[in-house]
Parts: sequence; C-alpha cells; structure tokens
Amino acid sequence: MKKHYMGFSLIELLTVIAIIGILAAMAFAVYQTYIARTQVTEAIVQAGGLKPQIVINVGNNTCGTDSSLGTYGVAVVAGTAPDCTITYTFNTTKATAILKSKVIGFDVGSSGSLSLNSDTTVDRIYIPNSIQ
Repeated sequence: MKKHYMGFSLIELLTVIAIIGILAAMAFAVYQTYIARTQVTEAIVQAGGLKPQIVINVGNNTCGTDSSLGTYGVAVVAGTAPDCTITYTFNTTKATAILKSKVIGFDVGSSGSLSLNSDTTVDRIYIPNSIQ
C-alpha cells in the first residue's frame, strides 16, 4: 500500500517562518538606514536653500540670521562673516529614531560650497560622500 503525501510537516513550516522572520529583520534595518539617509538629504537640500542669502550677506560683512523650518528639523544661519555656518537640528517628533535631536553643522565657503564642521553629531554613514 502506498502512502500519499498530504502536505508539509510542522518542522518544514516552522523553518520557513523562521527564515521569513530573519529576512524581515534584516530588511527592517536596511529600511531604517534608507529613511535616515533620505532625511539627511532633505536637511542638506534645506540648508542649501539658505546659501544664496548668505553669499549676499557676506558681501555686506554679515552672515545674516536666516532660518528655515523643514519637515524633520530646522536650519539656522550663524557665525561672523566670512566664517558663516548653517546648523540643521533634527526634531524629536518626525525624524527617525536614529536622527532625533542630532545636528548637522555646515561651514559655508565664499563660493557657497557646504562642508561639514565639528558641530555634526549625525553618523557619517548617513551623510552623502559629496558633503564629507
């Protein structure tokens, strides 16, 4: 008499569920990194929007007192001409947990270029290589 195979065993099903769980955990970590990089990029774009006014203000021997409120934080201009800075501080409500209350500090060059300064507390892995 032949036995007919009637489905999967419990061990096979548990193995598949364990594999799916491991893959989901890895995907979640990668997704969080992606979200953090996206929010950092938005901060850089927002800070970049303040550059033209800073360049104009440096011509008048001041950095100005501009600021820009974004979705994930606020960018503030500070410093004394010609050493102007932009500091972007992530808020604690909408920013991802990796970035909450973290800061990205930029030095603004005379041509309007941005470079990171020592005020930066965001991990470098989330900042694009073009800024570092």
